[in-house]
Parts: sequence; C-alpha cells; structure tokens
Amino acid sequence: MEFISALDFDDDNVSFRMFNRPFTLTWKTVSVTLGFSNQCVVNIADVLKDFNKDDFWENITAKQPKRKQKYTTEEVHHPTLRFMLKQDEHY
Repeated sequence: MEFISALDFDDDNVSFRMFNRPFTLTWKTVSVTLGFSNQCVVNIADVLKDFNKDDFWENITAKQPKRKQKYTTEEVHHPTLRFMLKQDEHY
C-alpha cells in the first residue's frame, strides 16, 4: 500500500516510498531492474496512444465507465493495473 499510495512519475523518473524510505529511479533503471535489456527504451506516450481508458476501466472493475466523474485508482485493487491507470491520468 505504501508503494502504490506514494507512486508518482514523470517523463524521466519514477518515485515511490517503501519501508518509510523515498526512492527515485530513472525509467531506464526501472527497465533494467525488471529484467529488460538496457537497450530497451520505451516512450510511454507512444505506448499509450491507442489506450482506451473506458474499455480498460470496464474490464478491470466490471463497472460501466464513468462519464462525468474522474476515475479513481483506489477502486482498482491490483497494483499493476492501478499503476497503469495512474500513468494514463498523466497523459
């Protein structure tokens, strides 16, 4: 919960807290830490360009998409899916 609640990012870095300590990593460091090649460079904006938030929301919550209300990451319980939704909020 600490990781998800403190998760923040921009085009260059990912910041979070674990064990009451703050961490800031570059996207390249995150990529290599997760086991991707250090040559692997991903442009998040390009990856998410065809992302449909409404379809995604319906699939992960079994609820109809919100039309006038803001999506809230608290409604998604799976950490990976919550992270993806947080990323979409930035674009």
